Amino acid sequence: MVNSPAQKNQQEWLARKRVVVEQFFGRLKTIMGITRVKYPFQKDHMDMDMQICVWLTNQHILQHHLADSDGDMYTKYIRVVHAQVESEKRKKAEANQVQALKRRKLAEENAELIAANEPQF
Repeated sequence: MVNSPAQKNQQEWLARKRVVVEQFFGRLKTIMGITRVKYPFQKDHMDMDMQICVWLTNQHILQHHLADSDGDMYTKYIRVVHAQVESEKRKKAEANQVQALKRRKLAEENAELIAANEPQF
């Protein structure tokens, strides 16, 4: 697909903005441990807790500017999440295969029993 110069400029602008966003989330996950795990507290407190985490991260950024390492942290986090999702998919697929094999074996055994118990004419 051929991009026009305007589209290319737009993509470059978005890429620069995306870097800053990834750096922010990397910093957030680095300094706010609560954002690295499933939210463990009452759900009705989650919005306020996340707002506080974002505010504190912004305050931290005012004192310590974003760096490439912050973006790297976010990228590592995303890789871990993707690996966990893939692992769960693999485990589920394996479990489904085992269940299918058990169902097939049971169906074959039932067919053999039915065949053995059919009256002979």
